Amino acid sequence: MASIYTMLRGLFPFVKYKLPLAKDVEFEVSRTKHMMAYWNIDCNGHVIGVSTAKCKTLTSVVESVAHEMVHVAAERMGFEDHADHDAQFLRMAADVCNSLGFDFKEF
Repeated sequence: MASIYTMLRGLFPFVKYKLPLAKDVEFEVSRTKHMMAYWNIDCNGHVIGVSTAKCKTLTSVVESVAHEMVHVAAERMGFEDHADHDAQFLRMAADVCNSLGFDFKEF
């Protein structure tokens, strides 16, 4: 996942968000059936996790990491109320989807 994160971090629009380096993000793999992926921030920094129970293809992993990176970016910009998909998150997500060809409805 760190490699996927690094690749996305170098692409527009992520390049403009000043995201932390992959070495400064903790990546987790889970088997939860409740969500595709998740983001959290704790005393050690940002955590991005992806569920192998829900993400069955490379495309779904890439899109899920991208989705969680929007949470990281929003939090770093002061907009994020943790997992909330507020108006700012949705604007940033639309920008990511339009730039990278992701389906906004699935994002």
